[in-house]
Parts: sequence; structure tokens; C-alpha cells
Amino acid sequence: MKLLVLYEELAPYFLKNIEYFATTFNVPVLIVSKNINPVAPFHFNTTSHYIKIINRDNLSYENLLQEILSFQPTALMQSGWIYKPYFSIVEKLQLKQNILLLDNQWENTLRQIIGSWYFKWKYKKLFNKAFVPGSKQKQFARHLGFKERDIELGFYCCDTVLFENVYQVRMQQKERHYTFLFIGRYAPEKNIQLLWDAFIEVCEEYPNQWQLLCVGKGDVTPVQHPQIKHLGFKQPDKLMEILLQTDVFVLPSIFEPWGVVIHEVATAGLPIISSNKVGANEYFVIPKRNGIIFSPTNKQELKTALIEMMQLNDDVYFKMCEESHNVSQKITSEKWIKKIYDICQ
Repeated sequence: MKLLVLYEELAPYFLKNIEYFATTFNVPVLIVSKNINPVAPFHFNTTSHYIKIINRDNLSYENLLQEILSFQPTALMQSGWIYKPYFSIVEKLQLKQNILLLDNQWENTLRQIIGSWYFKWKYKKLFNKAFVPGSKQKQFARHLGFKERDIELGFYCCDTVLFENVYQVRMQQKERHYTFLFIGRYAPEKNIQLLWDAFIEVCEEYPNQWQLLCVGKGDVTPVQHPQIKHLGFKQPDKLMEILLQTDVFVLPSIFEPWGVVIHEVATAGLPIISSNKVGANEYFVIPKRNGIIFSPTNKQELKTALIEMMQLNDDVYFKMCEESHNVSQKITSEKWIKKIYDICQ
């Protein structure tokens, strides 16, 4: 087997899991993706001799195609359909295993309806399988013309090996730090302004020692408050120390097709406050068991969730930590690489 991955924006967790896959099964992998996002400047250095990464923006279409033809893949995975030249490459290769990677939630909008008709007419014939994160994406794949038997769940998986280590240390220490954590871009769709406003109001109405740590950067101007700390962008391996100093994770997004960060913090054993727009809630956030789900348009709901987490006693809190880790095991790196191997056969 030789696997070609036609990706959009490469993510560290995907690269790490592909490394596990390639090393475990001795499979050469060629990854094609676009330039690094300056808002999330992850390092994509790989030490695996099985992996080669190509930046499509540095090559002409002809040169990119020649690189791929020289690689001689036996199977491919294509992420979405934003970059149209990928379709031409898939058509020219004529492989037996062409898997479409899809993370959009089906919302039955006019744009999605028209787009799905167009995809079925023009592109569906190129792909024999779809690999999606959850049930809403599976619904989308059905609208694109994929049959039930040709749709696989569990596309997104964090680097569970990395975050499992955090959980083990957290549960050995069993310390409370009275700290909320946000990780993500400072972007309108992440709804971070609502989190800042809600947290500040809670601190004013109920004076407390809690802090809010925010990891990331972007276009939204950081609010200044003595109990809010902005830590900037961090590489995944630098998150470990931060997670060990954190009690509860908060993701208030108004648009979040999946949200791998939810899987990461669940694996690390953090209780979670998540908006109902986050796709990963389906697997990793169970209300009253390991987290709270709220409406991202309702500040009072978020304030209530923050206060509820603040008031947890140690026994209940650490039980929620255990439950987060338990639900995180629905998808692991080990399970993911086996599924990739089976799908690409």
C-alpha cells in the first residue's frame, strides 16, 4: 500500500496519527496541503522516513501531478472539495480506493442542497467511500450520494498518546487550580468575546479566585482583565504544562463543524463547557456526566455553566475528570490507524 493524502490545511494531530499509521503498517505516505495558516503556525516537522509533505502552493499543477505520479499511490484520501485541482488529480490516477474526507455538518441550507446535487452529478463517481467525524457529517455524505455501507465514522482523532500522558499526571496529582481554559483562534466564529464578557460578569457578581487562560491568537482584540491571561499561540507539546494547571475547558463557538480540541481535553481528563454548535459534543461531552452544553447566543447560560463548575466539590470534580477520559476512549490513535488501514485496503 502507498497512501496519497490530498489535504487542505494540515493539522498536527493528523500528521502525528498518520506517522503512527505509516510506522505501524510500513506504508509510505505522501501528503499534499496548502501554506501554513499564519494564525496557527504549527510546526510540521516529521522524522518518519515513510512520510513526505508537499506544499501545493510552491508547485505548478503540472509539477504537483508529476510528483504524485512518481509516488505511484495505491489509495488516496481527499479532504473536501475547496481545491478543485484535486479532482483532476483523482480522475487521472484512476485508483480503486478513493476516500472523500468530509467534516461539514448537514444543515439543509439551499447552498448545501444545490452543492450536493452538483457534487453527485460531477464528482461522486470519483469516490467509492466517505470518511466523516460524526452523524451530522454522515448525513451530509448521504446527500452527496454515498450509501450507508460506504460511509465510515471517526475521521477526526487527536494524538491520544500525547494527551493520555497528561491525564495520568493529572490524576496522580489531583490538584485544583481554579482555572478555566480556552484554546483556539481569536476569531468571531469562536465566540471568544462572549466567554470574556460572561467570565468578567461572573467575577464581578461573585468575587472569586478563578482565572481564565486563553491560548491562541487572531483578529479579535484580547480583553484586558486581572483574572484573564492571554498566553498566545502554543505548539501542541507546549500545551501539556498548561493543561496540568487547568481545571475546566470552555469552547463557546458559534460555528464548529467538529472541534478536535474537545477530544484532546477529554483525553487529558478535563470537564468541558461546550456550545451546542460543536460537533464533537456527540462523542465527547455528556451533560451532567463530564460537561455542560449551552447555547452560544445565551450569555446567561454560559455564566450559569461557569458558576456551576466553580461550585463543584473535589469528589464530583475528579469524577467528572474520569468520565471525560472514559468517553474520550471512543476514538483513540490505535483504533484510528487500524481503521485507516482497513479503509484503504
